[in-house]
Amino acid sequence: MQTIVSEDPGFAHAQQLPTSRYVEHVRPASAVEVVEALWSCRVHADGRQAVLPDGRMDLFASWNVDDHGRLSSPAIRMCGPSARLHFVDGSANTVWMGLRFQLGWGACALGVSAKELVDRIDPDPGLPPELNASVKAVLASSTFDEALARWGEVAVEASRFARRRVDAMPEWPAIQAVLASARAGTGAVHDAVPERTMRRHVLRHVGLSLRSVQALCRFQRGLRLLKGTPPIALAAIAHDAGYADQSHMNREFKRYGGFSPTRPLDAPATWRH
Repeated sequence: MQTIVSEDPGFAHAQQLPTSRYVEHVRPASAVEVVEALWSCRVHADGRQAVLPDGRMDLFASWNVDDHGRLSSPAIRMCGPSARLHFVDGSANTVWMGLRFQLGWGACALGVSAKELVDRIDPDPGLPPELNASVKAVLASSTFDEALARWGEVAVEASRFARRRVDAMPEWPAIQAVLASARAGTGAVHDAVPERTMRRHVLRHVGLSLRSVQALCRFQRGLRLLKGTPPIALAAIAHDAGYADQSHMNREFKRYGGFSPTRPLDAPATWRH
């Protein structure tokens, strides 16, 4: 298990280099409830890439790619939820591709403990038997398009596995309602479940406290508004994202992104509506 090492946020801009291109691809329709994104990242030059926190979990693979687009040297990794900025080292002629799971669904889809994976990357994850065959097929891919299609198959299998697990959890609808409120910025707690109990459920399934989840969703909303077009005033962004005021937004951007809203970091906003 590898711990994610965070850099000093004050050096975020000095560390960040435009070394890769991140793309989100079409997900299988049957996996949308569980899988937030089927993504790829092609690394064009040696350097460091900023990864902004969003509280999600990822399962992804990496390959070397030659001039003819052939993939080799596959490796699989599982990335746990994080609430802090970190950087990853990228090597030229490398491609990363994988699945990012919807908030709270990752542990159910991968059969792991979210709390044990907080701020960690597992380079040799033990996957549930239901996913072994489809993940092995991904790693055997020889081209980008082949790998992309096979990741779609993993998404479907992981979604089926996750739904079977949550069907046995009577608290799951309430958890999803609370996480939806966090994404929307309403901050509501489900009436049918005591607040203290709900906070325990969120910590178990997301790996982070409900307060951290709400703050991360607010940060990602603000980041998308900041990068949107046409540009809008910072005070309006703070209001629309759910911050108390612009100073509150400035503090949380520095805490979670290592930058101020006036100097946005060149990294993708990963949370979607």
